Amino acid sequence: MIRDLADRALQDGAKHPELLQIAACANWGAHQGNAHRDIMTSFCKQVDFAEATEVTVACIDPKTSKEVEERSAIFLPHVCFSKLGQHYPQHFQEAFCLGEDIQPAASLGKETTLADNSLEKEALVKMTLEKFWAKVLATGDDKLVGHPMTLEKGWEAKTIQIFLHGDGVEFQTRDSLLVFSWGGLLNAKSSLETNMLLAAFPNSGTCASTWPPIWKWLRWSFEALGKGFHPTTDPDGKPLAKGSRWYEDMGKPLHPLGYKACLWSITGDHEFFANVLHLGHWSSHYPCWECDAQNFEGAAPGKGYKEICLEKQNFQLRTHAQQLAEPRSDHPIFQVPHVSCSHVRGDPLHILFTKGLYGHLIGSILHYACYYEGPGKSCKKPPGDRLGLIFSLLQAEYRDRSTANRLTNLKLSMLTDPRKPWAKSASLDCKAGEGKHLLPALVPVLRKLFASTQTSHEQHMLSAAHSLEKLVQLWDEADIVLTTEEHAKSLSLGTAFLSAYAWLQNWSSEQGRNSFAVAAKHHTFIHLLWNSKHLNPRMHWCFKSEDFVGQIAKLTHSISMGVSSSRLSLKVAPKYRVLMHLLLSNSNFVNSCQSIFPE
Repeated sequence: MIRDLADRALQDGAKHPELLQIAACANWGAHQGNAHRDIMTSFCKQVDFAEATEVTVACIDPKTSKEVEERSAIFLPHVCFSKLGQHYPQHFQEAFCLGEDIQPAASLGKETTLADNSLEKEALVKMTLEKFWAKVLATGDDKLVGHPMTLEKGWEAKTIQIFLHGDGVEFQTRDSLLVFSWGGLLNAKSSLETNMLLAAFPNSGTCASTWPPIWKWLRWSFEALGKGFHPTTDPDGKPLAKGSRWYEDMGKPLHPLGYKACLWSITGDHEFFANVLHLGHWSSHYPCWECDAQNFEGAAPGKGYKEICLEKQNFQLRTHAQQLAEPRSDHPIFQVPHVSCSHVRGDPLHILFTKGLYGHLIGSILHYACYYEGPGKSCKKPPGDRLGLIFSLLQAEYRDRSTANRLTNLKLSMLTDPRKPWAKSASLDCKAGEGKHLLPALVPVLRKLFASTQTSHEQHMLSAAHSLEKLVQLWDEADIVLTTEEHAKSLSLGTAFLSAYAWLQNWSSEQGRNSFAVAAKHHTFIHLLWNSKHLNPRMHWCFKSEDFVGQIAKLTHSISMGVSSSRLSLKVAPKYRVLMHLLLSNSNFVNSCQSIFPE
């Protein structure tokens, strides 16, 4: 197909030399079976990205539904790290943001550029890493206390901060994948350039014994990454045998300049944390791994999971040292040295923007605006017409603000059941990006709508919406680590939102309106506020990681025809390896991907 498309492009007048190379493959299409071989020969003569490692796992045979052994392909992070530094040094710098603060040579009083002066460049790279860790140290983050990396002199100049992300994604109608990826925490490039695949396996073939062998290898690799050296023992702790794949590199630095990486952020949604990492489920009696919140009748005063008034709360936070001493989960990732549940970061994408606090707040406000007469009373004007008026005002506000990511449609069914508008609590269902950009446009519209009435509950609605909008704006504009003043402002805005929302929840209950529901995400939002002291929540929301998972789903779907689900990872791995090589070695390919798969 690719050869044929290139041939047709040439016939239409295109003259790019790479199109000519592709079109000429397989003797200009005369021998189609040779097209793949010829394209690989022309563009992928030497793929230097890390090869996948095959691990024996137990899984479900899709034909017999019985448990069988199969090989699964995974990418070890310490090997990827080493190969990037060795064969793709420019991308290594960009992927881990080592050149973020590099200044023009003129500012140093030199005529040569920093690209021509490796010593000067290395000095500024050190300054970049040191700057990040200095900011984290200044916040008093207890995850640094006793950390093995801090025992080495000059660790701040050589330790790169990385993230781990996990999520499930549908890749065909009746099956989904569990995908793990990792990357540089501060990387601002596209999802395919930021995230790197660790492992992916279809849920239809997964059994209880599928992931433990995979994570035995990944844990071993993350430990090596943290030390900065190739391992001298295998995942079982045995000395590497002579002739093994890892023997030649054993004990050598992963990077010639001595860089290593520290797992500083574990990201995903609450479902991933609960079902995969084995942390507290939102419906369990003790759902929170960060504090001693209780989720049952008769909970101790101030310990209730859904108590959102900060003045009434009495949660006891668990320190990093406590998390290490008494882990809340037996997942292997928490067996990596000095990694604990404290590294699990709440995701603002799910807590706020999609089916989160934005949905509950905006949906409840719009429900009130459409049905303000109250339950059991007939509306003087059809609710759909009222919502249409609000939407027209929103469109005008979008235009005035030049908002690119807009809600293109707004119907009653997106926030309630029009046939039974009081049966369930109202909540707006929209995409995360749409929700994030909707609230700033909605606040001025609400001011216009409530200008003539200004009732107490309308004022609380405005207060809640305004506080939440300003909080996210603060995080959007702030640096990687919030200043003391910015953190104080975050707490102030978050407290104002929670206070107004708690008032609205009580008012709604008294009026029988069934709106402004309090959910588990209100509790996780509280921890998001408190934890923003050490790292801006913007740095660990999952917009890019979710996009990356979608790209892996597309790649998996493209090779799934006629392939057993238990063998999919073996087919995905070489394709992904070629994809990474093209991304890292061909700027034209990067630009093409960004135009085909815009984030």
